[in-house]
Amino acid sequence: MQTLAAVLTVATATATAPQLPGPSLTLLDSIVLEESEENYVSGPLDMAWGPKGSILISDGYANAILEFDTSGRFVRVFGGTGEGPGEFLGIGAVFAGRDLVGAVDMRGAAIKLFDYETGESIGQVRLRPTMQPSSMTQVGDRMWVSGMDQDSWMTVGTVAMDSLVAIARGEVIGTIAFDRVPAPAPYQENPFMAGALGASMLDIGMTDMISSFAGSSYLLRSSLDGRHTLGAINLVPRIRRGAPDEQDVGAGADLDPRTFANEISVLRALSRDDANNVLVLHTDLLIEGMQVREITYYVSTVTADGTQCADTLVPTAAAGQPLVALRGRTLYVVDQTQAGNEVATRVTRYEVDPASCGNAAGEHSGKPTGG
Repeated sequence: MQTLAAVLTVATATATAPQLPGPSLTLLDSIVLEESEENYVSGPLDMAWGPKGSILISDGYANAILEFDTSGRFVRVFGGTGEGPGEFLGIGAVFAGRDLVGAVDMRGAAIKLFDYETGESIGQVRLRPTMQPSSMTQVGDRMWVSGMDQDSWMTVGTVAMDSLVAIARGEVIGTIAFDRVPAPAPYQENPFMAGALGASMLDIGMTDMISSFAGSSYLLRSSLDGRHTLGAINLVPRIRRGAPDEQDVGAGADLDPRTFANEISVLRALSRDDANNVLVLHTDLLIEGMQVREITYYVSTVTADGTQCADTLVPTAAAGQPLVALRGRTLYVVDQTQAGNEVATRVTRYEVDPASCGNAAGEHSGKPTGG
């Protein structure tokens, strides 16, 4: 079996080969979240998982992190709207570690940290105003953050968890610096790309990392220190629109945001499973006026032997704007269903099978449980 290094090396050369149907999805379960007039999901932005399997959702409407247990029961809320300790002006990416919960405050240019057991605010880590963090993950004793720094044009940073907590508590002076994986040329050349599509995603392995960019078709594999690029793969679309051509978004390109958004796919999430298969999520948007009318999600895979399996349609409800996330080969869908005047938020889990690429219609097997 080829290693992922070999996959990333050869896949670009074989990208023009005929694409097989998308990977199969097996429905695992579906739960309805316990919500109240005070605590409910309205604008889900990102998802993380607590040490006991709980679900943590950063919500843009509440400017808070809502926690639900494995059965969907509401546990508690971290944060809220404001400028005080543990409050957010514009919440973004969320993470959960063994002892900590945290989220990016995009407007406040900081990462806010909470004690997971007590729910109390620990403090904040200030960020440079040129930084746009879009994903965070704790691996071992380190925090990894990806995004875009429009000053250094780097996209990945890391810090020891002990140092992160010490900075948040004000015990030492410091921050997180993006010092690895340069941003692709179109981001550096065109302000629109860096602003509207400045998100990047990251998966950390034992000896390497894979990064991706919202407006690019490429996955990059690098050494953990960021000094060596080990390979790249071009993700070829099957039924999604695909990433913009670099000549259309380079220096001097005049882009109309709404027209542009209706013509491209946006890469939203990235993960790897235990077999070193890569899973990615893309979206196609339909924007009318200033409103997002429709979001279509697609999941694709690259197996450990180099086979690309593109664009299975992810089933989502018509109401609201869903959140879709990846954890290994598990696909999570947070969406809302409506019966009369009642609206319920559900979390549905699917298993993505990178080895199965024979389901052209994107059908799904299994029966939901739990609501």
